[in-house]
Amino acid sequence: MPDWKRLAAARGLGASDEDLARIAPVLDPLHALLCRLTAELPLLTEPLVTFRCEPEEEGR
Repeated sequence: MPDWKRLAAARGLGASDEDLARIAPVLDPLHALLCRLTAELPLLTEPLVTFRCEPEEEGR
């Protein structure tokens, strides 16, 4: 399983050890589920991409 503390620090989340200890039991099974589901995706499936104009760019 991922090192949640290291990942949180890398993202600049500043999560405390208590916070991570509280949410890690949920993150571990969620990570395992997403890994399994990702492995089941066909290799040529394209990711969903969306584009949005910023308000000042609309109408240009």
